[in-house]
Parts: sequence; structure tokens; C-alpha cells
Amino acid sequence: MDNWLIVFVGVTAAAVVIQAIVLTATYLRLRRIDNEMGELRRRFNDRVDPLFERLDNILRTFQGSWHRILGDLAAISGAARTQVEKFDRLTDEMTDRTRAQIVRLDEVLARAITTVETTGEKIEQSLATPVREVAAVVAGIKTALAVLGERRREARARPDTLPEALADEELFI
Repeated sequence: MDNWLIVFVGVTAAAVVIQAIVLTATYLRLRRIDNEMGELRRRFNDRVDPLFERLDNILRTFQGSWHRILGDLAAISGAARTQVEKFDRLTDEMTDRTRAQIVRLDEVLARAITTVETTGEKIEQSLATPVREVAAVVAGIKTALAVLGERRREARARPDTLPEALADEELFI
């Protein structure tokens, strides 16, 4: 039994030594990982800290002026709205004036056309009436001359009927 006890104590001692070696190796490995993580954390902080500082500066700058920026944006949008309303009124007014001018131009052209037509009719009437009268007078004169010329021919052709032709002329007048 003593042998077994020595074997068990030896196995236990070996297990404790192996466990100590494993724990030491684990410790050394964790220490190296911790050093690497520390280095990585330091490099990360070296790169990120300036970004955070810049962001902090930007936020401080913006925080101080955001009321002013929002006020300026509100003023710009108000001015833009006012300008759009003015432009809208201007285009409405221009449209109304253009319509009024078109209506007025249409009325003027209608009156001008009516005046030209009326004037043309009056000119035609004033010229046609005297022309018709002159034509009638000319036709009457032609007829009178033709009748007189015919009677003279007849009178020359018959010398004995001269007193009768004169009597007919007296009735004609």
C-alpha cells in the first residue's frame, strides 16, 4: 500500500507541476495579449482622440451659433416666400393687364374694321349715286340725240313732213 501511496503522491505532484506550467504559460500568454491590447488601445486612442477633439470643437462652435444659423435660415425662407408671393402677384397682374390689352386691341380692331366697312359703303354709295345719275343723264342725252338725229334723217328723207316733225318736237319739249 505504501507503494500505491507513493505513486499517487507522485502523480499528484506531477499533475500540480503540469498545472503550474499550464497556469504559468496561460499567465504569460494573457500578459502578452494584455500588452498587445494596451498597445492597440493606445494607438486607437492616438487616432480617435484628435477626431473627438475636433468633433467637440465643432459641436461647441455649432452650439454657440446654431441659434443664429436657425434665425438666418428662417429669415432666408421668409424672404424667399415673400419674393415668391411678389412674383406670383406680378405674374397675375401681368396676365390681367395682357388680357385687358388683348380685349382692348380686339375692340379697337373691331371698330376699325367696322369703320372701314362703313366708310367703304358710304364711299361706294356717294360715288355710285352720282355715277348712276351721270350715267342716266348721259343715257338720256344719247337717247335725245339719237331721237333728234333720227328725226332729222327722216326729215331730210321726206321734205314734205317737216312741219309735222316740228310739231312733234314741240310736243316733246
